[in-house]
Amino acid sequence: MPQRPPLNPQTSNTTEQRLNRAQSIVDKLSEKHGRLTRQERRELEMAEKTVKEIQEQQGMTRRGALKVLAGGAAVLGTIGIGAYLGLNKPNKDVQQTNSPVHTAHETKNEYQNLLSRDESPKYNYSKIQPPELKEKDGFKRMLEIQEIFKQRTREALGKFSDHPKVKELLKFLDDNAYYSVPTGPDQSQHFLKPDEKDPRESKNHFEVVYMPQKYAENMRSSALTLKKGRLLRIASEFRIMEWMGLVLTHELSHVHDLLIGKENPKNKDEYLNGELKAHLLEMELLKMWSPQAYKILINKGTPLYLQKRKNELRRLIESLYPATGKEASQNEVSLAIGSCLAAIAIEHAKKTGKTKKEMIEIYKQLISKEWYF
Repeated sequence: MPQRPPLNPQTSNTTEQRLNRAQSIVDKLSEKHGRLTRQERRELEMAEKTVKEIQEQQGMTRRGALKVLAGGAAVLGTIGIGAYLGLNKPNKDVQQTNSPVHTAHETKNEYQNLLSRDESPKYNYSKIQPPELKEKDGFKRMLEIQEIFKQRTREALGKFSDHPKVKELLKFLDDNAYYSVPTGPDQSQHFLKPDEKDPRESKNHFEVVYMPQKYAENMRSSALTLKKGRLLRIASEFRIMEWMGLVLTHELSHVHDLLIGKENPKNKDEYLNGELKAHLLEMELLKMWSPQAYKILINKGTPLYLQKRKNELRRLIESLYPATGKEASQNEVSLAIGSCLAAIAIEHAKKTGKTKKEMIEIYKQLISKEWYF
């Protein structure tokens, strides 16, 4: 059997070729079932390192996408636009009381008291947290864990299930998703019930895996759509159901486009159109969550956005939504800033009559280093 040529960046003619080649190796080895050989593990590590280094150089680490724009396999992800905070350890200062419903109304800054308590976005801490995996866990426990993952996903999406598109994505999820247990940073396994058919027989099947913190810390973003829509990995740190519902809706929009809409992951224009569509949907959910908070966000946030007053913009967001380390994880803080920034920018573009093409150019500015907070 001929050996795969080693990954040697020095022999590649262009950065794009290096990136495409490395991503191809990552995709191929990540799809391989069972244990990798020592040589394959080394190849995978080298390829992942190359992809990460090049994407960071190109400013491609961003919310909604870690994707090769000029060609190559798709790697969609979710990190805060302009707020790349990384994947940190769970925030021990997060306050979770016995009360099931909380309000984003406690932040003290110059924008406090813009909303009454009744107008503030209500949020819920998830009662279903990913279980801690133990080596001694047996088959029965693995089945239970998969069911917990399923309940956790539906619980979060259920916060916005009155929206027709979310309702459609929930059906798509129920018809095609299967849930697996992580067995390593890049491996997972689905455990079949005695009477269960192999879910991969479904034409549009895709796998959902919640990654424990020890693996999530090394993920390129807090949610990743991989293998051309066949795999959705989610960091386990999300705990506020509404933020998790937003990120799942965004990612499922990509999965749906790749599997049903037949989006070509190598086509730059199709990718950007998909990103804009996912953000437009996310904006609708943000507005649905609290119409009054959204109205204030757009009215007061637009001049701050236009003048690039980032610190004030962040404080405004923190006064309207659960977006500080006191109530949310770092993943959720990053998501909050990214969602709100995108909403402000796109709403302003719509109001000023920008075309779809012009909106995409605005989106590309948002994912540049210019908007890192």
